[in-house]
Amino acid sequence: MVTAALLLVTIVPQTPPGRVLLWTGLLVPALLARGLLFYQFRRCPPATDASVRRVHNRFVVIVGLGGVAYGLAGVLLFPADDPTLQMFIVFVIAGMAAGAPSTLAASWRATMAYLFGMVAPVTVVLFLQRDYVATIMSSGKALMQIINDLLDVSD
Repeated sequence: MVTAALLLVTIVPQTPPGRVLLWTGLLVPALLARGLLFYQFRRCPPATDASVRRVHNRFVVIVGLGGVAYGLAGVLLFPADDPTLQMFIVFVIAGMAAGAPSTLAASWRATMAYLFGMVAPVTVVLFLQRDYVATIMSSGKALMQIINDLLDVSD
């Protein structure tokens, strides 16, 4: 939720309102479905094997839809002419993707559904923006070099 708010506050001034509303309209139901599943899980009687499988399958689908909703930020909110905002969106999505395995470690299927749904849309957009990809990658490489140099100095 915080990440979605951060994206909206940063990107809204540069993005057409229809795209922002579409992305928000896709994200909110995914978040509500996840909350509803949590609520149902907490209220259900002691679990049987069949009910656990059913809840787990629902969880995988809902988490995957959430990943797709966040991944579509890289498509719907991606500014065509601002490399700084492009890099911001890519880093936000990459950061969420990096945190997903630890958050969803209990379910490998849910982790993969979330990661694939999140990373695939923005990857396609980046491949279509070839000239900007070189800029983003070289900036990322320079940033990593600066971080490595700072870490070497601190030793």
